[in-house]
Order: sequence, then structure tokens, then C-alpha cells
Amino acid sequence: MAPRWSAGVARGCHCCGQRAKGPGGDNRDSSFCPMANDLLLTAHHREAMANACDRGFWMPMALTANQASQLTHLTAVHHGSDAIGLIARISSMALWSERDGISLWLPFVDWLLPLLRPVPLGSRQLLSGWLPQRPQQHQLLNLEQLQRSSSLSDLLLDAGACCDWPGAPSLAAAAADQAA
Repeated sequence: MAPRWSAGVARGCHCCGQRAKGPGGDNRDSSFCPMANDLLLTAHHREAMANACDRGFWMPMALTANQASQLTHLTAVHHGSDAIGLIARISSMALWSERDGISLWLPFVDWLLPLLRPVPLGSRQLLSGWLPQRPQQHQLLNLEQLQRSSSLSDLLLDAGACCDWPGAPSLAAAAADQAA
């Protein structure tokens, strides 16, 4: 049985409701709300983002409708990554139904964008248990805050990441150990 598709999610800020014309005149939110977690961070092989942009879509991800509506970009770290340097623009999202009835969200991506300054991952000890290790795992971040941070681990310490991530106690403990 082939997967079924539904209409894409309308984009807009979940906290202020602002909408703007995006590139090409579509009604996408092209501004960054300081409250929105608009970057999907996942794990995959080194060429996965380029391959996804070539074919036009990423892979179905377990997201809520609210999370899917906020996302504007995605990035993937791979084994051996030391920085986030490229992001892929999400042009739309569609509901994807698996054969077993589970609904996932499929990000459609169209081009790769290099960050002006690659953001180092930072302390692997602080990221342990939080950083996605498999393609099905993900974290949600605010892209603007990521670009302003000195490293991903520093961003987490400043609570710029999605606040309901697993491993928060171990992150706090690792930070305390590192300070000692």
C-alpha cells in the first residue's frame, strides 16, 4: 500500500501569528520569531541533505502538527561532525501515513544554504544523550539563536533548545562537572 499524502501545513508564528511573503511570493513565514523552534536537527550520513534537496524531500519525522508548522529549515549531523555548516530550507510539510496507521510529517526541501559562520557542536560531554544519533531522532532549535551562539552546547546551556528534551538532568550534571 502506497503512503497517503495530505495538504501541507500553513506556516505562521505559533506565538505572535505573524505571516509574511516568503521567497517566490508564497505565504510562508520568512521572519524568525524569537520563541519559535524553527530548525529540525537530526542525524544522517554526510551527503543526506544534498540528496534530499535533489529529490525534493527529507524523510518522514515524528512531529506534532504544531512543531511541523513552525519548521523552516533542517540540518543533519553525521558521525564525525564537529560543526553545523549547512541547512536545508523546508518549503512545505505534508502528513505521511505509514502502513501501520502512524502519521508522520514529511519535510519538502528545496535548497541548501551555508551558514555565514559554521556553529561548532562544542562539548560532546554536554551533548551526550541529547544530540541525535539516528535519522529517526531529532531535536528542535531556534535558528536565529543557534547562529548567535558560540557553539551548540553553549546554546543548550542557555536554554535555546526545545525545553522538553530528554537528558536535561544529565546536561545540567555535565555542565556542573565541567565547571568544577
